[in-house]
Amino acid sequence: MEAYDRGEMRVEDYIAFSMGELRDYSVTELNAYLERYARTLVPARVFPEALSLLKSLKEIGERTLIISATAACIVRKVAAILGVPEVIAVECATENGHYTGKIVGEPPFQEGKVTALRRYLKDRGLEGAFIEMAAKTA
Repeated sequence: MEAYDRGEMRVEDYIAFSMGELRDYSVTELNAYLERYARTLVPARVFPEALSLLKSLKEIGERTLIISATAACIVRKVAAILGVPEVIAVECATENGHYTGKIVGEPPFQEGKVTALRRYLKDRGLEGAFIEMAAKTA
């Protein structure tokens, strides 16, 4: 994972590695586990300031979105806990009810995040919209 942190690992290899260990679990089983994980572990790891900001944005009707190079099945569970309705993340292929470790479509990784955001905005008629971004660093 050090290579991934240094930006030297392809996202396809990262997803194959991270999702490969989960191939023995059905999508249904994994979703149930991720739901429990998100409900029990995520809230304690989120800064109160982040929750406050998300609440304020929701109150004034601002759109919120998480863009991540993590598997979408994980990001969606976390986003639901945070009250963020929309997610752009790595879509993972399934076969016979199990994740394969392969990616569907273009992943939002590095410059792919910008491409994915532009596509998201275009699809919603929001080109030219003002965007504020908060990024996790380090």
